Amino acid sequence: MGARWKGTRSGDFGRVACFSTQTYKHINSGEGGLLTTNDAELASRAVVTSGFYMNYGAHGAIPDEEVFQQTRLESPNCSARLDNLRAALIRAQLPGLDDNVRRWNERYSVLQAGLSGVDGLRLPDRAQHEEFVSSSI
Repeated sequence: MGARWKGTRSGDFGRVACFSTQTYKHINSGEGGLLTTNDAELASRAVVTSGFYMNYGAHGAIPDEEVFQQTRLESPNCSARLDNLRAALIRAQLPGLDDNVRRWNERYSVLQAGLSGVDGLRLPDRAQHEEFVSSSI
């Protein structure tokens, strides 16, 4: 989460991306995770499958109603939704992700410079187009 390849954010490749927000992740809610998609039908199925099938109109980040009319009655309900507390924790951290990535990468650069001459230690080479998130070393 927060990385890019040739300027495109991770999560913007393919139809759907899933991110964990377990403890020690880039965004931490203790439990849970999130998915991102630009596919209205897939988003509708995810909302219904998560257990939000009765109140989906109040979800706040859903596709148009006509998409739900096709998916809400044929999708399984797993009741796998986040609770409000964890969702609030995730949402509050999202605006700071880019700043955190910058700070983590600055710290990594300092460690990388200090470790660069250590015999027997090799840090990974990075591809030219990779904008990585170095939250650990």
